[in-house]
Amino acid sequence: MYMLPPNVLLENLGLTPEQFRDSQHMTVPTPLLKFLLQAALLQSDFDEKSYLEANPDVAEAVRRGRVKSARVHYVTTGYLECRSGGHPAVDEGWYLSTYQDVGRAVRAKKTDSAAVHFAQTGASEFRAPAATYVKDAVTWGSFFGKGGEAPK
Repeated sequence: MYMLPPNVLLENLGLTPEQFRDSQHMTVPTPLLKFLLQAALLQSDFDEKSYLEANPDVAEAVRRGRVKSARVHYVTTGYLECRSGGHPAVDEGWYLSTYQDVGRAVRAKKTDSAAVHFAQTGASEFRAPAATYVKDAVTWGSFFGKGGEAPK
């Protein structure tokens, strides 16, 4: 993938290197943000089976050849449509032992499982679905001033 030289990118964002370095917030055109998200999504883990199960219309479009693949749909439109499925599986044992409050909630029948908790609450709390994703979840949380530390 071709990457725009940094001086050209910053110039088009109306920033100097110093402003970029020192800024906490900036305005980015929506098409640029979508492009950057798509580039990141192409590199992310993706569970095609769960995406197709959660989105039967996409499964049908793939079967009929109207959409090249589930991943292409997810990257180009599905992610920003907030479609479900496609995310890495929740490691039930790890999640329940790492997030002991969730383990207690499952035992008390306040939530059905780690996967349900993650889908309903855990992702928005920047919890990781599995040990592999702890660093990523912490990093995402830090961008929004939430979380910011690895689970104990």
